[in-house]
Amino acid sequence: MIRDSIRISYFELGRIHYQYGFLSDAIKNWSRSLDYANNEEDLFNITYHLAQASFENQSNIYLSKYAGEAEARERALSKSSSRTAQVKTLDALASLQNENFKDAVVKFCNTVNVSDDGTQLNEFVLNKDIAYYVVIGSLHSLSRGEIKNLILNGSSYKALMESTNDERGAGFQVSDVIENFLNGRYMDYQRQIAFIAS
Repeated sequence: MIRDSIRISYFELGRIHYQYGFLSDAIKNWSRSLDYANNEEDLFNITYHLAQASFENQSNIYLSKYAGEAEARERALSKSSSRTAQVKTLDALASLQNENFKDAVVKFCNTVNVSDDGTQLNEFVLNKDIAYYVVIGSLHSLSRGEIKNLILNGSSYKALMESTNDERGAGFQVSDVIENFLNGRYMDYQRQIAFIAS
């Protein structure tokens, strides 16, 4: 009971610090709360909050650490959580911010769960934005062989592209950009890239 009370106290302190924008203090208190947690559900909840605060504080080392822990907790709980997808997406976005494009593309393609309508990620990023990041990051950092093997043959990529639609009236699907590049249709590819960049 005492241990649980300490965990709750540190967690609530972290929540208060986070609410008022003191991200470093929130991370410290949630880390202490994590030390007193022994229930898998509590461990997952705390690591989720730690990952989110680490992203907002641009503490990418902590973000990677807690994103991995959240994934491990999810497996221990034997359930899939949209919050885990959010944490993994934040990890990929952090790689993108650090201009580590290859790492970001791989993380996006391996972690984004688009089995539903994709609304679980809307708090941070839309599926269509992720699709653009994957396309641009792939063209920037991957070889043709890597694009074919990692991206085009990946089931996550296909599901992601199917979940995006032509909202801006571009007249093409996002996946067409990579297809045109790989097949040497450079005029179409350049037109589409220019449209995405606008």
